[in-house]
Amino acid sequence: MRYVFGGGAAGLGGSTIKRTPTMGALFFTALLLSISCVSQEPQVKDIQGPPSYSSTIKQAPTVPFCELLRNSARYDKRIVRTQATFFRNMENAYLYDPSCGGENAYVWAEFDPAYVYTDDALKKKFDQVLCPTQPCTIGRAQITVVGRFEGPTGGPYGHLNDYSFRFSFIRLEQADSAQTSNQ
Repeated sequence: MRYVFGGGAAGLGGSTIKRTPTMGALFFTALLLSISCVSQEPQVKDIQGPPSYSSTIKQAPTVPFCELLRNSARYDKRIVRTQATFFRNMENAYLYDPSCGGENAYVWAEFDPAYVYTDDALKKKFDQVLCPTQPCTIGRAQITVVGRFEGPTGGPYGHLNDYSFRFSFIRLEQADSAQTSNQ
């Protein structure tokens, strides 16, 4: 097989390159080697967290949700355990407690990458409690969660920057149904 470069016909001043079976075999071998050397994405079971992480979660102080809001500077960037209602719709995900009242009684909620270590059965229960019927456009659950609280110094947070606080879920500890009359 001949390939002509330079615009001329073969033998009329154009250069020619012969394609040999060796070049094709080398290319194919290199391709196979590169594909076989690609590492597989690590699975959750393969990832090892720092040994101190479990103790951090166990030692996290339990702080009433309204206390987090009243003394946000004290708990800013600390890992704490709290109980609150988790609310989610198409644009928002937040924690709240109706007894806290006030305009800043809502805390933007998100999931820390460490959340994957939460017990799978508990995550499944959380999903079922949050959205008992499908399609699910809105959901609520009463939860106990360990996570990092962040106060107003780093905000605003969340959808349209509407939230003064943020709570990043590290470990879900309990999930129960919440009354839908409160928001």
